[in-house]
Amino acid sequence: MAPSTPVDSNAATNTVAEGAANGSTVGVTVSSSDVNGPAVTYSLTGDTSGGGFTINAATGVITVADASKLDYESAAGHAYTVTAQASDGTLSSSQTFTIGVTDVAPSTPVDSNAATNTVAEGAANGSTVGVTVSSSDVNGPAVTYSLTGDTSGGGFTINAATGVITVADASKLDYESAAGHAYTVTAQASDGTLSSSQTFTINVTDVAQSV
Repeated sequence: MAPSTPVDSNAATNTVAEGAANGSTVGVTVSSSDVNGPAVTYSLTGDTSGGGFTINAATGVITVADASKLDYESAAGHAYTVTAQASDGTLSSSQTFTIGVTDVAPSTPVDSNAATNTVAEGAANGSTVGVTVSSSDVNGPAVTYSLTGDTSGGGFTINAATGVITVADASKLDYESAAGHAYTVTAQASDGTLSSSQTFTINVTDVAQSV
């Protein structure tokens, strides 16, 4: 007689975060028994992630095998299915389990430009200010950038694809009126679902007035 149809003996929710570290558990412990037979062994015979998961042949615990295969955005229905097989060495039985994938926000933005973050008051529109915002999404698409805060009131803009911050309106940049002779901008990185933000300071340098 074939082993009993596998069940999940783990009461935890069957879920994994995209890009979870190899070896992470996913809430599935496959369990089967063979009437009067030896202990069964487990294997995966199907995995819609294409190799993201593995199963312990003795315990039936399913874990992450390849974190790069687990992506919230590309997983159909934001979930994967795995088919687990229990074998007594002669006969076998199988069952399919669904593992939900949770989204992970892009990494907190950083400034990847080593230049000093500064701009001259009244600098021409399009001038760079020394800030290139950089963020990444685990296994996901390229993030897009936006400014959600700007104490200059519209003096700056950010390239949605490259993260480069430039002057948008030179008339907004004034050394004398800027608090502490600097402005702050808050940059947001989004993967289309979740986002993360960081604030950057841009110093303003004085320009001698023409006479």
